[in-house]
Amino acid sequence: MLAIVLALPGLSLGPLAPSGLRHAQPRHQQPRLCAPSAQLSGFLDEVQQSLSNGSLVKLTLSGNDAQQRAAEDDPLHRLKRIEGRSVQLKKGLRLQLTLKYEYRDTCVNVKLPELGESLAGWLRPGAFRRGRLMSVDADLCIERGKAGHRLQRLKPTASGPPPDRAHDRQKRTPVPADAPFLRALGVTNEQGKPRPGRAAKLRQIQKFVETLTALLKKSGLTAAPAAGGEGGEALAPRPLRIVDAGCGRGYLTFAAHAHLSAEAAREVETVGVELRGALVREMNGVAASLDGFETLRFEQGALADLLRRVRTRAEEEGGSAGVGSAGGGSAEGGDGGGAGGGGRAAGREGGAEGEAGALSIDVLLALHACDTATDDALWCGVKSGAAVIVVAPCCHKEVRRQIELGAPSGPAGAGPLAAALRHGIYRERTAEMLTDAMRALLLEMAGYEVSVFEFIGGEHTAKNVMITAVKLPSRRDEPEALARRRAQLRALCDDFGIESQALAVWMAEMPAAANAAHTAHTGAQASLPLQPPGERTATGETKDKPTRRAQPRT
Repeated sequence: MLAIVLALPGLSLGPLAPSGLRHAQPRHQQPRLCAPSAQLSGFLDEVQQSLSNGSLVKLTLSGNDAQQRAAEDDPLHRLKRIEGRSVQLKKGLRLQLTLKYEYRDTCVNVKLPELGESLAGWLRPGAFRRGRLMSVDADLCIERGKAGHRLQRLKPTASGPPPDRAHDRQKRTPVPADAPFLRALGVTNEQGKPRPGRAAKLRQIQKFVETLTALLKKSGLTAAPAAGGEGGEALAPRPLRIVDAGCGRGYLTFAAHAHLSAEAAREVETVGVELRGALVREMNGVAASLDGFETLRFEQGALADLLRRVRTRAEEEGGSAGVGSAGGGSAEGGDGGGAGGGGRAAGREGGAEGEAGALSIDVLLALHACDTATDDALWCGVKSGAAVIVVAPCCHKEVRRQIELGAPSGPAGAGPLAAALRHGIYRERTAEMLTDAMRALLLEMAGYEVSVFEFIGGEHTAKNVMITAVKLPSRRDEPEALARRRAQLRALCDDFGIESQALAVWMAEMPAAANAAHTAHTGAQASLPLQPPGERTATGETKDKPTRRAQPRT
């Protein structure tokens, strides 16, 4: 058909159309393409040479004179610019031109023999005025003025190797879709594609790791070690310690450990805490079967056990035993207690080091911990001075019960939201909002920079609000800011009739609901206690506050 068009009298080939063919137009409507000037010919030769030797980075055509004047069927109509890159197709090397229209983009692949004629058509008088070639060797700019084309050679601005020539670009994700641990956990298949029903889980993993990476960068935990010691050599940093409370099947535990082990400038030690023993044994078996997960282990326990084991930053600086210490074994640890004092011998079974071993935490994770279990996990992070805390709350029942009781000063009485809170759905949403707002204020009072946001779409899970906190030492030393946030917390509680909240009780900012007297601490308003308030027994000893376990993640 193309041969027939060429043979028809009175017709000539116009510029390359978005479909890849050329418009057959009458000669009186299409300007004649004269021989390119020497300057334009030099530019076209440079483009063809950079495409052939693989040094082309980007080609851009701009300044379309016919953008508004051209007819609607003209390829130049509403065409803002053209961007080009080299692509390797099955049929050979091509220059892929992306035509950037006002409301759409169109791609055209140009063969090397047709490259000069095609670009000359786009740069003809009445079309694009400027062209820019960026290559590894040099940058060239050509511009058409009244006196003709003018070619400028500039210093190369492109850094690094040329972009990949593959036609289908690989999407960049923090966790490769073909990662072995994703296959072992049943998220992806051998080809790196999500298994049926697991695409949402894969997106959740990617978004979580992306968020965690940004938080760690802000906190400085993944920075290279500072120089020191003799000869200015870098000091060997201690391992980066991650604890995932209520880890479930460990999708996010594995993902965080794998990504940070590759990106951090030091060793990463990760502990997943889970109540179900069978699941702990299964996940330890998965970790043992994979390369690169030697410092990842799962332990059986509840948040109450975790709270007892957490040690403060002051204790760690004083030299107390930490994760993996030889002295962290327990008599009940079985064989692990006799091998090296209860170190890692039985670590994968969650035994020797598990219950009695002290934990220091750099990163605290707790996703979908039920109701006040989220508060218990937050207190673990605050108490240990964790640099990064990431939680996704679930089931905000504690505050909702108080709203439904309708305290005299609360909104169920004469408050402005009384009409709205007559409906259960609004009480539920209000309880979620209030609880997370109080948690954010309390974390800020503890010296953290806090963000609350939706970390994944509601179509994947209804519990998609994430609270992140990064430790900022300077924030805790601002008494005015601390007093302001404390006043905001009290006003929030007074407006909605909230008399107790778990994290506020841990931090001695509010009394416990059952017995307000037992939370009185000397200086509690001035500094955060490192031990939680407890009930006094007849002998004067302190009984641990009962802790709710995390709802298992699936």
